Amino acid sequence: MLRHVVSVSLVMTACATLIPTKVNAATLTGLPSGEITRRPGDSIEYSFVFTPTLNRVATLRGFASGFDSSELSPLNPIQLLVSLGDSINNRTTIARGTFRVNTPVRGGLRDAGITILYEEEDSAGRRFTGLSLSANGADVVPVPVPEPLTMLGAAAALGYGAILKRKYAKNTES
Repeated sequence: MLRHVVSVSLVMTACATLIPTKVNAATLTGLPSGEITRRPGDSIEYSFVFTPTLNRVATLRGFASGFDSSELSPLNPIQLLVSLGDSINNRTTIARGTFRVNTPVRGGLRDAGITILYEEEDSAGRRFTGLSLSANGADVVPVPVPEPLTMLGAAAALGYGAILKRKYAKNTES
């Protein structure tokens, strides 16, 4: 039995080693500024950072953006900070938008997002076309407010602690 387990694990290790992985892939990331916990009326800014594949130059060809209108109102809608047709060869913030929070909800959907279409060219001049990436900024969640019962319980515990401390101090003096 042990012989079979060892042989299967060796085969799995060999397969995992030989399967090509896309380590140097281009990435697009949506980053909210500061905390994502907000109250209605607060503002939040989303930045979208594009990092091309290592040793390649990316050229932006298309751009689309969106946001959850039930949770956010645009103060400065998501705008591309670089022009279509520009070449990017290092990590760059390519889009940014600022929104007012209407109703922060933990809905599982992301609140702001973009999709870009780009092509890449390597140092040998080979082009890689038709690639698209999407990224979403995090959900805005409500500021947690303690429940009244929790606050009442904490106050009762503090008061009871003070009474016990006085009683203990009185007993040790006698």
